[in-house]
Amino acid sequence: MTDPASEYSLPGVLHFLQAEWRRFERERNEWAIERAEFKASERRGVENLRMDLMKRVKMLEYALRQERKRHLGTTKSSTINCNVDSPNTRK
Repeated sequence: MTDPASEYSLPGVLHFLQAEWRRFERERNEWAIERAEFKASERRGVENLRMDLMKRVKMLEYALRQERKRHLGTTKSSTINCNVDSPNTRK
């Protein structure tokens, strides 16, 4: 049998190390790209969520203003009706 250590040569080891280094660098670059894409999509998701929430807030504010107008309108008309009825009852 041959000794496994004798099968290695300096050029073979250097070639292996260079190939592994290139593979490592390529994978690191791919991970960096994937990470940047993920952050960009996450940022878009957060921005979309913020816009949706802003729309809901504006819708609720509008509904609240309409409800207040309607409530003030009924309160004023009932107050006016009470005042109109009061003089009639005094006679």
